[in-house]
Amino acid sequence: MSKTLRILVAQLQTELQPRRERRSALTALCRSFVLFVAMCASTHVQAATNYRFDDDEDFIAEAESWPAWHNVVQKGLQEERELLECVADESVCPAFLKGARVVVERGRTLDRRNQLKLVNRFVNRHKRTRRDRQRAVSEISGETLVMQWSTLFEFLRVGGDCDDFATAKYQLLRALGFKEDELRVVVVWFRDRREYHALVAVNHPPTSSSLLDIDNRIYRHRPHQYRFIYAVNANGIWNHGVKVRKRRKRS
Repeated sequence: MSKTLRILVAQLQTELQPRRERRSALTALCRSFVLFVAMCASTHVQAATNYRFDDDEDFIAEAESWPAWHNVVQKGLQEERELLECVADESVCPAFLKGARVVVERGRTLDRRNQLKLVNRFVNRHKRTRRDRQRAVSEISGETLVMQWSTLFEFLRVGGDCDDFATAKYQLLRALGFKEDELRVVVVWFRDRREYHALVAVNHPPTSSSLLDIDNRIYRHRPHQYRFIYAVNANGIWNHGVKVRKRRKRS
């Protein structure tokens, strides 16, 4: 129970000081009130921590409006075709794609849950590097956004940072047949480290989703240390950092 809620209950009990014969009934009522509020708060927090794909109000633009991301999407489509050719014919598969070929070939035989585990673990075992990246402040949210992204093939050759891990998982899941509107690369603010971090969100209709992280975990709800900032896929851009209230029309 929060400190504010305790104070509220204490004030309620003080202001409504009952007579002895009514004290037990009022105390029971206060306890019921506290339990009800706590249950509502718990339900609200659980709902709020689940990444939502039905957030139409957060949609701000088509993917084409962000050239840096849109270019990676277009390159990814070409790489996906090359990867599928590699899966179909191992003789045309370059060395750096051998592992990805096995992931796609094996992943086709697995259920959705195990496909996520396979892709997450495969990508996470690659080299982690920190690169000097071009960054810019978003005119919409005021947040610092990555302006350079790596494709799956680039990542498999040299590794990358969390943004590259996320795009690699995103492309591999597409190659396994996941639909575009089921996937997003989500950038969060990592409170504990005071830095930005990227994950992949996967939609499980009608109401659940998963978050694939670099520690091999697959979260059903947002970890408390993360705050959603923005998300992208081939279809659009979503801003989770700032909520813009619509002005009411004057009558």
